[in-house]
Amino acid sequence: MGLTPFPSAPSSLAVETAFRLAAEEGSLIAHHFDRGIPWEALLTGDPLPANFAEELRSRRAASAGQSVYVATAISNVARDGIPEGLDGAPRPAALIDAGPASPEVERALTAWIDTLVAELDPDFLNVGVEIDLVAAKDPEAADDWLELYRRLYRHAKAAYPDVTVFASFQAELGDPAVAGELADSTDLIAVSTYPYLGGDLAPPAAEYLDRFSGLGPQVAIAETGFPAGVAATPAGELFSSPRAQAEYLDWLLADACRSDMAFVVWFLPTDIDIGAWGYPPDAAAIAAVFASNGLYDANGSPRPASRIWEQTLVAGCPRG
Repeated sequence: MGLTPFPSAPSSLAVETAFRLAAEEGSLIAHHFDRGIPWEALLTGDPLPANFAEELRSRRAASAGQSVYVATAISNVARDGIPEGLDGAPRPAALIDAGPASPEVERALTAWIDTLVAELDPDFLNVGVEIDLVAAKDPEAADDWLELYRRLYRHAKAAYPDVTVFASFQAELGDPAVAGELADSTDLIAVSTYPYLGGDLAPPAAEYLDRFSGLGPQVAIAETGFPAGVAATPAGELFSSPRAQAEYLDWLLADACRSDMAFVVWFLPTDIDIGAWGYPPDAAAIAAVFASNGLYDANGSPRPASRIWEQTLVAGCPRG
């Protein structure tokens, strides 16, 4: 069980709180990289930007004593093209119009995987975050996306045989056929699931995720969450509650135990303070989908779901 240490706001206190909760409330820490790629450094072999190199060192230090899960997207946040540069930096000129079939893209992403493994020493490595959503949003290049993932998977397995390497699949919005197509090229069927995206605040049916369990590899929850307040979803604005969040988490952990999942990652320790982040409109709209998903509110006060999480973390799955 693990948390992604995403801070509520861009402040040192918020960062410290996120990493403290990830250390205290999990046996696994999830480092999720979806802020773009340092293309220039990866293609030239130059050092990483100094502030990012320091961030990686800090993340490794913060991971002591936990299993380490590293996830990187080979697409942009919109899941319809290759990533932008790291933290908004422009892509090199050679990659302005590049797509998943570009040899330069593959070369840089291979170096990116090598960098993340060298710096963070992961036990679990996701080299294709929500790859089925990418295929659904860019259908003309879907085969190229899947082949790029397969090449990266083969590289990672050959280079790091002791690391569990996989892709993740978005349960609500992705192409449901892709998980089956990649079942022979992934060590886990890792699921990204936010059932409320369809507009329903009730816990899903017991068999909701069973479509993934018959594909062969063990299932894991790569990321999930549920609002305790307002969520601006594609289905419209939802007004959830801490009780609804707790009911979802109770359902999720019971299903994880029933299905013998490898791990569960809850994406946010605390709520997101959208105003403090100063997001532009597009990013703010994405953040509004997840902003109230914290097990703790933005002030660090625990919600009922946090007690369910803690009890399961300590006691484990029921025997029998």
